Amino acid sequence: MNTSERLFPDAPGDDVTRPILVVGGSGRVGSIAAERLAADPRLRVLIGSRHPSPQGPHPAVRVDVTDAESVRDVLRRVRPSVVVLCVDVPDGSFHAACLEEGVSVVDVTASVEQFATVEALAPLALEHGASVVLSIGVAPGLTNALARLAVSALGGHVERVELTVMAGSREEHGAEAVRWTIDGILEPGAEHRDARRVDVPGSGRRTAHFMPFADQVSLTRTLGVPSVTTRLSLDSRALTWLLFRFGRSRVGRRVLGSRAGRAALRGASGRLPIGGEDFVVLAEAEDRGRRATWWVRGRSQSRATGLVAAVAARRVAVDSTPAGVWHLDQLPALLAELVELESDGLVFDGDRSRGVNAVPCDSSRSTPAARRRARTA
Repeated sequence: MNTSERLFPDAPGDDVTRPILVVGGSGRVGSIAAERLAADPRLRVLIGSRHPSPQGPHPAVRVDVTDAESVRDVLRRVRPSVVVLCVDVPDGSFHAACLEEGVSVVDVTASVEQFATVEALAPLALEHGASVVLSIGVAPGLTNALARLAVSALGGHVERVELTVMAGSREEHGAEAVRWTIDGILEPGAEHRDARRVDVPGSGRRTAHFMPFADQVSLTRTLGVPSVTTRLSLDSRALTWLLFRFGRSRVGRRVLGSRAGRAALRGASGRLPIGGEDFVVLAEAEDRGRRATWWVRGRSQSRATGLVAAVAARRVAVDSTPAGVWHLDQLPALLAELVELESDGLVFDGDRSRGVNAVPCDSSRSTPAARRRARTA
C-alpha cells in the first residue's frame, strides 16, 4: 500500500481522485487553496510542508522543495495528480522533478526570472504529458485574465494594455511581498516612468504608479500586445503618496533602502488603521481610438490568490490541461470558470461583447527580447 492509499483508503485509484498536493498548504494562500479544493467531493487534498502538522484539517506529508530527490520520493509515494506550489523555490529543479514523474504543477510564483526558468521546461512537460500553469494570483494572475478579456473585446489585436491594481492598505503581507514592493519602488529609473490617473470602478479617480509586475513580461508574448504596463495604487491616497512620491524621492530612497526603513514597513503591514482589505484590478485595452475595459473586485489578495490556484488545480486534475507550460491567460476554459467566482467574492464586470475564446494563444516561451520590451514599454 502506497502513501496515497494509506492516507485515503476509500478513494478509487483513477486520476481524478489521486490527491492534489498543496505545498505550503499551511500558509495563508495555501490554506485557502486547500480549503477550496476540499469543498469538491471528487478531490482529495494533501498538505506538503517542511514541518507537517498531524492536527491539521487535511493529511500532511513532509516536503523539502530544495531537495529534488526528496521531492521525487514524495511524488512516488503519494502519487498526486497535481501539485499546487504556494512557496518560492530557488530554481526549476522542483518543477523538473514533478514533470519527470508525470505530475502537473500550478505555481503561484510572481517572479519574472522563475517564469523564464519554468518556461524552458516546456519540452520536458510535453515529453511526460504533464503541464505547468503560471501567472496564478492577482498580479500576475487576475491581471492576465482581465487583459485577455479586454483584448478579446477588441477582436484580439490591440496596440497596448494598461493594467491597474488598487490594493487594500490594511491587508497584511508576508516578508517576501514587502521586500518585492520596496525593491519595485526603488528600482532604478522607476521614478521616471509616468504615473497615471485612473478611474477605478467604485473607488473614483486614483493615481497609479509603475511597478515591475511579471505580467508585463508574459502578456507581450501570450497576447501579442506590443505594450503592457502595470501600475499600483493603494486604497489610501495618503499611503500611495508616501510610498511612491516620497519613497521615490532622494530622501525617501535612503529611508526605504535602509535596514530600519525596510523593517518598519514590514512591521506596519496590515497594522495601519487606514484603508481596508478590498482590492480592484482593472485592464484597459486600446487600439486606434477604441477601448475595452474589464475589472474585478474582491476582498483580500491572499484569498483571491488561493481561489485562483484552487480553480486552476481543479481544472488540471478533473478536466485536464494540454501538456506544456502555460500562463493563465492562455487557457480560455480556466478564464471562463474564474469569471463565475462571484459566489466566492470575486466580482467581474466589463465589455462582454465577445467571449474569452477570441484570442489565439502563442505557447512558445518568452525571449529575452520580449522581456526587455515589457520592461521598457
